[in-house]
Amino acid sequence: MDLVYTTEVLGNLGEFVGSLAVVVTLVFLTVQLRQNTRALRSNSWQATQDAETRFDMRLSGDVEFASTWLRGTEHGLGSFDDPVERFRFSIAGKQLVDLFHTHHYQHERGMIDDEMWGTWLTQFDEEFERSAGFRDVLRARRPHLRPSFQAFVDARFARVG
Repeated sequence: MDLVYTTEVLGNLGEFVGSLAVVVTLVFLTVQLRQNTRALRSNSWQATQDAETRFDMRLSGDVEFASTWLRGTEHGLGSFDDPVERFRFSIAGKQLVDLFHTHHYQHERGMIDDEMWGTWLTQFDEEFERSAGFRDVLRARRPHLRPSFQAFVDARFARVG
């Protein structure tokens, strides 16, 4: 056997093995990336669920605040004579707006799937339609929202006139 021929065969074999290693590495990285993406989505979902739970527990654990919240949602920010009550409602409303803002952002980035987004969109629309106070807080918070969420909010206001 010729030395040049043997060197050429070994070189071709080395290229094949190297190419195979690249393909195996790419498959491995693809699998790892998918697993990481699923974990990030799960963590994102859990974090937003935890925020919702804390908000609900605040409402259910404080009778005085629950009364303030109910009055504000039904009659809006103008229903408060007491500036402390108005402030408490505004801060809680801001938390709710920020929670929906976060849901919207995560959905845009693909961290929340369409099915989960649909449930939160239903919640948002229900809150928007039934709560004068929520709409008041949305109007006040609008300049502080991302442009895409501003457009989302504006579309809701356009529907109710």
